[in-house]
Amino acid sequence: MKILPLFPALVLAGSVSAFADTHTDNKTFFSDMLQMDRERHSVLNTPDFARGPALSGPDSEFVAALKQQQQQAKVDDNAPVAMMFVSFSIPEDELRSRVNDAADLGVTVSLRGMVNGDMRQTGTRVANLVKETNKGGMQIDPVSFRRYGVTSVPTLIVKCGKASDRVLGDITLRDALKKVAEEGECAEFADSVLNREVSHG
Repeated sequence: MKILPLFPALVLAGSVSAFADTHTDNKTFFSDMLQMDRERHSVLNTPDFARGPALSGPDSEFVAALKQQQQQAKVDDNAPVAMMFVSFSIPEDELRSRVNDAADLGVTVSLRGMVNGDMRQTGTRVANLVKETNKGGMQIDPVSFRRYGVTSVPTLIVKCGKASDRVLGDITLRDALKKVAEEGECAEFADSVLNREVSHG
């Protein structure tokens, strides 16, 4: 019978215990440092020269609407959705009609980015599109453009679970949805979108 010495095992046990104490000390140290950092940042105020100009009424409302739309879009990535991708290169009357139809049907309208990289110009262009009917709008969503590989506009994407349908080109939103309802993988959802009208009270 081979007898193994106990001494190395005791040394090892002591090392593990010392390591555990060191780990706990490190964790406490980092926790304390994080708390101190939070307290330090809560005391600091942004100097006046570093603050951007406050947004005016229409601009702040537009930004708030964009944030709300983007939060709603993040709620459930597996939920069925119909999205129309557009840009301001589309003639204004056609774009206005698309935005109006999208508002009636509850379809999300997305832009890749801002007009000339400027929020104010973008807000003004969107406001001009919706001022007559006072309904509808657009969200700036470059992530969805990339996710669905949208490279030309107008494009309609209808997504249901893992399946999706894509309709490209110069076709009205309602006709594009009808095409999906007749031939697409998400036919049932497209049909339900066509049969709903969103109230704008």
